[in-house]
Amino acid sequence: MILHSQPITSEGFKPYGSLLSSVGSVGVSVNENRGMRFDTAANLVHTTQTSQPKLALYKIEASKWPVDVRILERHSRTAQLFLPMMGGVFLVVVARALDSGGPAISSLAAFTCAPDQGIVYAPGIWHLPLVAIDEPADFAMLMWENGTSEDCEEHLMAIAVTVHSPQGAQR
Repeated sequence: MILHSQPITSEGFKPYGSLLSSVGSVGVSVNENRGMRFDTAANLVHTTQTSQPKLALYKIEASKWPVDVRILERHSRTAQLFLPMMGGVFLVVVARALDSGGPAISSLAAFTCAPDQGIVYAPGIWHLPLVAIDEPADFAMLMWENGTSEDCEEHLMAIAVTVHSPQGAQR
């Protein structure tokens, strides 16, 4: 199976979570007019009462197009937020869950994110672990964990899915 990544948009990513971006947003002046605050519609939900918020930093090595998807993961009881801190374009591959819990491969979608965009995966959304394109990247990650196997489930793909760069797409 071959997918072509598309530039991420709020509407296109909505079935899988939230896009975080100040582009096109109305901000409020803060810090004695030295900055702007942009509130987001990120839905940072979690359903396990015993879970604790975890803030982690990720350092991701650079990958090149095309990218092979061999594994997907999900966090069934919590949203997961990623904010780029350094780097360039990154790839997001997502899939909805089947009623049985596994990934619905027919729903796979691939998005290319700019370095000024963050994402929030909705609880239960299957996704490819972070992939930085062409240069290393650093990310801040926030989610809730309770120390059980529900914190992160993994699914090994029977056949790799290959994701190609957007066809002539530019942001």
